Amino acid sequence: MQPQPQTQRRSSFFSQYFEMAARRETIARRKPSKASSRS
Repeated sequence: MQPQPQTQRRSSFFSQYFEMAARRETIARRKPSKASSRS
């Protein structure tokens, strides 16, 4: 199974986005006050 360049690039983008969202959620959970102020 060879990953196509487009698919790989897409996967990378999704991975980054998902990781960023997860980090944001974690930070928001850890510091809701700061997250609320930032939001």
